Amino acid sequence: MATSKDDEVRAIEEAHRAAQARLGIAGAYLAMSEWGSVNPLNASESGSSWVARSLILINAIRRKSSRLAATYVRLVRALETGYTLDYPEYSDNPDTLTLGDLRTQLRDVLLEIANIDHEATDTDNEAEERFEAELRRAQRDPEPRQDRINFSVTEIDDQIQNWLDNADDNDDDRVTVEDFDWGSDMEPEQIQDAFQKALTEQVVETYEKQTKAIWRDEELTGRQAQAKVDKAFSAAGSLGGGRVDRYGISGGREVIDRVIAMDRRVMAWARGTRPNCCAFCALLASRGWVYKKNAGTLAKDADGNYYQGTRNRTTRAGNEASADSFDANGIRKYHDNCKCFLIVRWVDNPDLPEQSKTWAKDYAEKIAPNYSYGNGTNNALNAWRRLLNDQRRADGTYVRKNR
Repeated sequence: MATSKDDEVRAIEEAHRAAQARLGIAGAYLAMSEWGSVNPLNASESGSSWVARSLILINAIRRKSSRLAATYVRLVRALETGYTLDYPEYSDNPDTLTLGDLRTQLRDVLLEIANIDHEATDTDNEAEERFEAELRRAQRDPEPRQDRINFSVTEIDDQIQNWLDNADDNDDDRVTVEDFDWGSDMEPEQIQDAFQKALTEQVVETYEKQTKAIWRDEELTGRQAQAKVDKAFSAAGSLGGGRVDRYGISGGREVIDRVIAMDRRVMAWARGTRPNCCAFCALLASRGWVYKKNAGTLAKDADGNYYQGTRNRTTRAGNEASADSFDANGIRKYHDNCKCFLIVRWVDNPDLPEQSKTWAKDYAEKIAPNYSYGNGTNNALNAWRRLLNDQRRADGTYVRKNR
């Protein structure tokens, strides 16, 4: 079935985003479950084991997230330009590479992620094997603490099928391979250096400080104090799950950052969002293709960071900072449990997703003329949040946690 190239690209973008979300939620699902093994009365000692297991999850998810992002980039770039980027994991003969080969590569990665909770993948990486085995075990023998995340809602079969339905019938078209340095996966020691301190201080030690303060509060009865401790323990588990989610899929985000920084054929990028995303992410998406690049303008600053002009700057991939980096417009800032990813185009004046078009129009007409963006009770973000909430209540899609 012949379809519009733009239709296929948009379907690929959604399948990629949904699969990244599934990986991140899998990490949160397991991290929250394993938080139940921490002794609430001695979190500093038992929490170290939880941190170590979480680092393994992050390692595994980053590897999978990076591979997924690279296959997404390779196919969309080929569809839009006829040229793709080298990816050493695949052994295709570059002289005979076709769009069909690239579609098969992406399809295989997506199907692996779709089946990750009940079928082992072909990997010899210890962290990935352990992650997959733990996920299959958790699905067979769910524990009570896992009911806060319903992993089944992350299924991506519909998104995969939608892409396949929108794929063009030009599988035999040849694709030219251009050299590209994708960088390397972070080693376990680098994972530990980047994320161990954050998990220990922000999750384990913060919970322990809260607990000590609760027990010192003489105005609380024993039952009241215990209820507060239980609530703090649950909140810490949720926070830990969110951090494993974010740090894990930062692997894929860093791949896309690297491509934007180093691939001179990239022409534009924007915020891509999940359905019913938070107001902050919707605001970034409403900016549209505000990030444009012209050939020959890519450079490095004195610190070795790639940047585009004076506003759009990309930090180097392969470190913790790049997972949370953001330019003047905030495009690369992600919060815990965020399922947004940059969408990248290699053509001039690409079409925006329909939702982003609507948001751009709403912001320009209803927010920008009346509010300034900044601190205060009546700033643009608060007005934007109220507008989205009213719209979502009207159409029945309002979710309180996304307010």
